[in-house]
Amino acid sequence: MQTTCVKIDVFMLRTRRFVRSSTQKVATLLGLRSSDIEPASREPTPITPLPQPNSRFQNLREEDNARKVQKIDMDRTPPQVEKSPRPKEDRTASPRSRYHSEIKATSPPVSVAPSKEIRAAGQYSQEVEYSNSPIVIDCGSGYMKAGFANEDKPTTVFPTIVGRPRKGIVVGAAGRSSYVGEGAQSMRGVLSFKYPIDRGVVTDWDDMEKIWQHCFANELCVDPQLHPVLLTEIPNNPTANRERMTQIMFELFNVPAMYVTVQAILSLLSTGNLTGLAVDSGEGITNIVPIYEGYPLTYAISKLNLAGKDLNEYLMRLINQRGYSLSTTTEKELVRDMKETMCYVSQDFENELSTAETRLSLESQFKLPDGNFIHIANERFICPEALFDPTVLGHKTGGIHININKSILKCDRDLQRNLYKKIVLAGGSTLFPGLEARLKTELSRLVPDYTVQILAEPDRQYSVWKGGAALASLSTFENMYITNQEYYEVGPNIVNIKCF
Repeated sequence: MQTTCVKIDVFMLRTRRFVRSSTQKVATLLGLRSSDIEPASREPTPITPLPQPNSRFQNLREEDNARKVQKIDMDRTPPQVEKSPRPKEDRTASPRSRYHSEIKATSPPVSVAPSKEIRAAGQYSQEVEYSNSPIVIDCGSGYMKAGFANEDKPTTVFPTIVGRPRKGIVVGAAGRSSYVGEGAQSMRGVLSFKYPIDRGVVTDWDDMEKIWQHCFANELCVDPQLHPVLLTEIPNNPTANRERMTQIMFELFNVPAMYVTVQAILSLLSTGNLTGLAVDSGEGITNIVPIYEGYPLTYAISKLNLAGKDLNEYLMRLINQRGYSLSTTTEKELVRDMKETMCYVSQDFENELSTAETRLSLESQFKLPDGNFIHIANERFICPEALFDPTVLGHKTGGIHININKSILKCDRDLQRNLYKKIVLAGGSTLFPGLEARLKTELSRLVPDYTVQILAEPDRQYSVWKGGAALASLSTFENMYITNQEYYEVGPNIVNIKCF
C-alpha cells in the first residue's frame, strides 16, 4: 500500500514538472511570461452581478456612442431604487425634484448632480464636457430646430407645441396626459394645443421642459449628460428667463456645459460675417438687430410683433372673405401650407392689385385632403404685403423696410455704410419669393446715397441653427461654455456673467 502511494506521488510530481516545463516553452514561443498563462486556481472566481442601468437614457447611450469623437469611460454606479407609486406632483419643488418624482414610477432615476467634494476637486465631467459633439437647439416660437454641431443641418425640426386631450377624452391605451411636436399634430382632432413660447419668450416652463425632454429622448436619442448644449434666445430676453433656462439645463438634465446666445448673432455668423444687420423673422416675432464685431447694439434693436403666425391669420381671413369657412386647427395648418407654397411678394403692389382681376394666370387652386379645392388669386401677394404695410393688420408701426432704416440710423455714422451692405435675412417668414428684391428696392429709395445689399441664403430658415453649429464647432468656444462646476459654484446668475 505504501509503495502504491509513493508511486502515485512520484507520478504527480513528474506531471507537475511536465506541465511547468510545457508552460515555460509555450510562453517562450509566444513572447509571454509564464505567469501570464499559469493554470487558473482551483477556487472558483465569484461572479459579479451585472449592474443596473444608471439612468433612464441607458438604452439610448448605445446609439449615442456612435456619435462620440473619442471613447469615454464613465464609471458610475447608481444606488438601487425600489419602485414606488407615482407621487403627487409638487409644483413648488425644485425642477430636479419634480423631474425625478415624475420618472421614478417608470424607470431608474437620472444620475444626480456631483457631490460638493467631487466638484471641489474638479474631477467631474472634465472629459465628458467636450469629448462629444455639442448639441445646438434653436428654440423658435413655431418650430424647434435641434442637431449636432458637426452636422450641416438640424437633425430634427418639430413644432414647439404641447397637446393635451380635451375634456372627457382619453387618448390611447396608456391615457397619456400630454403629447409633443409631430405626435401632437397628428392627433390635432382630439387635443388642445398650447405654445410655450410666445413672441420669442417662454411663457410656460412646465411645457418647455416637456419639449426639451422630448427633444433629447425621442428626437435626438441622446443622454443630455454626455453633450454640451448651445441654446438660442431673442435679443433682450428677460434675465429671469435666462436664469430659469440655465437652471433647467443643469439641474433637470444635468448637462456638462451649456451656452446661450442671441439668435440674430448666429444668423449673421452663418454667412461668415461678424458685422452687419440681421433681420430674423420667424413664426412669432421679427427682430432687426445691428451687430458689430459679434456684439448686438442693443440701443438700436427694433422689434416687430409681426411674423408667420400673423400672416397665417391674415391669409385665413382673406380666404374666408371669398366665401370659405376655415377655422379649425387642421384648417389653420392647411392655410399655413398655402402661404408657404403659393404666396409671393409683389414688386409693385398697387399696379399688380389693379390688374389682378384681368390676369387669369394669377388664380391658383389648393387641393384639400377631402379632394375639394380652394381657389385664390390676389390673396397670394396681398398676404405678404403686410410685412411692408402692417396697418392692414392693425399695427401702427411702419413696414419692415422702415424699421430696418430706423435701426441703422441709430448706429454710429461710420458704421451705417457697412450695415446697409450686409443686411442678412433669416427665418421662415423671409422665404417669400420676391422679398429680397422688394426690400432692396424700398431701402434704396429711402437711402439713395448708400449701397444696399441683401444677403439671403436659400435655406435661411435654418440660419440661426447653422450659425450655432459653426460657433459650437470652434475649438476656442470651449472656453466660453458655462461648466457644471461653475454653475454649482455661482448659481443661475452665471449665465448673465458669461453669456452676454
